[in-house]
Amino acid sequence: MATLHERVVSWAAREDAERRLWVVALVEGLIWPFMVEVMLVPMVALRPDKAWRYAFVATVGSVVGALVAYVLGWGVWLTLGQ
Repeated sequence: MATLHERVVSWAAREDAERRLWVVALVEGLIWPFMVEVMLVPMVALRPDKAWRYAFVATVGSVVGALVAYVLGWGVWLTLGQ
């Protein structure tokens, strides 16, 4: 059985790797402390011409995930914290 690390690295060679990178970065920023670089490094190794695009996609996904987590925490604080 493939480990999570092996599975994520195998996603880097797929046609929809950019979308998967965004989702992994979103989840990493939201709830799951998983290093996006595990997927980003193989993607850049396969397509160095798209390195900046991949970095941008990962950054946006991570920031969106963090913003969603912030809004959820703020909502919980307003409901239960006061």
